[in-house]
Amino acid sequence: MSAYTPEVVRDKLKKLSETAESIQTLSHWIIYHWKWHAQSVEIWKQEIDMADSGRRLLYLYLANDILQESRRRGSNFIDEFAKVIQDAIVKTWRVSPDAIQKKILRLLTIWEQRHVFSPSFISNLTDTVQLTPQLSPHPSTPSPPRTASPIP
Repeated sequence: MSAYTPEVVRDKLKKLSETAESIQTLSHWIIYHWKWHAQSVEIWKQEIDMADSGRRLLYLYLANDILQESRRRGSNFIDEFAKVIQDAIVKTWRVSPDAIQKKILRLLTIWEQRHVFSPSFISNLTDTVQLTPQLSPHPSTPSPPRTASPIP
């Protein structure tokens, strides 16, 4: 396993792909370096805040794998993610199309079913995202005035 540094974490996050293998490999690497759980979650939060909606979903899938796989080893990651996950999900929800929003709701359902977070935490999170308006992907700008075209 490679040594832990913030730069290595950022590099690995940037190289993360949508395959289950990529997500699980990075998840296991982060869990292996559990002593730096707070720093890893902080870096994850910084990266998800800067990502586009598709990449944000990928980072949520990574968090999901870390949360579920690390439960057997204690609550370090759960406690750290609980501090930032609501903000990350709301920001992702706000900029995501309906298809990604459905995947976020599915993720919340999985966390509820598998008792990753408390039922009240999940209920509050679900209510919050469903009340969060979706931002328009392209802010509306006024159309330039039309000019009459000459009739030939």
